[in-house]
Amino acid sequence: MYSYAEDFCEAFGTKDKDQPEEARRYLAESDVAGVALVGVQALVDKQDELSRLVQQLLQQVQSLRSGESESAQLVRGDVCGSDGGGVGSW
Repeated sequence: MYSYAEDFCEAFGTKDKDQPEEARRYLAESDVAGVALVGVQALVDKQDELSRLVQQLLQQVQSLRSGESESAQLVRGDVCGSDGGGVGSW
């Protein structure tokens, strides 16, 4: 456990290097909880970012589908009126 605790303290800066070696051999609950909280907050931020991206992509898909629908109407002549003229009668 000692090397893990020392690696943890070094990686996250949770202990002061001026502390006695004995104090750096153990993990304080508050240090572990703080690092876990920061990790959870980072995951929440990432999830929010991905949710925004999904919403943007869904809007783009909806826009593209709307454009496909309008293109299909032009090909069928639905947009140009009921005379059946279609694109060729412009």
